[in-house]
Amino acid sequence: MQNTAPDICAVSDPSPGMSGPTTIFDFAQEAGRARTASTAGQAEDVDLGDDDASDADDASDALAEASLPADAVPATRTLPTPAIPVAARASAPELAPDQQGLVKYIVSRFNVKARDAATMVQHSYALSAQTGGRITASLILAVTAVESSFNPRATNGKAVGLMQVYAPAHSDKVRAVGGLTGLLDIGKNLKIGTGILLDCMRAANFNVRGALARYNGAVSDATSTYPDKVLLEKVKLEHIQTSVQPINPT
Repeated sequence: MQNTAPDICAVSDPSPGMSGPTTIFDFAQEAGRARTASTAGQAEDVDLGDDDASDADDASDALAEASLPADAVPATRTLPTPAIPVAARASAPELAPDQQGLVKYIVSRFNVKARDAATMVQHSYALSAQTGGRITASLILAVTAVESSFNPRATNGKAVGLMQVYAPAHSDKVRAVGGLTGLLDIGKNLKIGTGILLDCMRAANFNVRGALARYNGAVSDATSTYPDKVLLEKVKLEHIQTSVQPINPT
């Protein structure tokens, strides 16, 4: 679970310069400028499948234990899954070979929908670019893997979403993204979580292991295995990134 002490890594939104695109199209466009888009054959290789309707009642039950102070939660209590634009449903997002390899890995290992996995990968790449590479996409995804197994609706006490943002410690940031409902959104959760992680990196003088200990609230726990778990997952993800070869159209 993400750190619970607000004085350890208090900044839970990306630092100045971290503000940026918030839709799948904006992130795809930014990622596309940094990397060559995949061929049509590659896009077909990732089956995004059909969209399943979300169950708002189940989400409400899951978040019952993560309630914030009244002033930090929006008036509405319904928790609809953010709608995917029609254009996004109509065609697969274009993915570079390394991104496509990560999507396949996440889908097969964590039983995640391909569309959600693609969105997570695209957001992670864009957020990494916004940090100037100080936080890599592989690190963002590795933290997400350990924290929630890539489940956008995961809750653990008062920690919510992909990067298990500890809502009470960051109530102002949570309120800014629409309260607990906002933490269920893939892009918003990754943006807040990456911001918290960046602040932890700064507090640890950019020592990754030290930053991960802070993110997990285990700075004084010498027996914590959390940094090792994240770093092991990061190695796996980076191996996939470097081993995937471009697919030439036939």
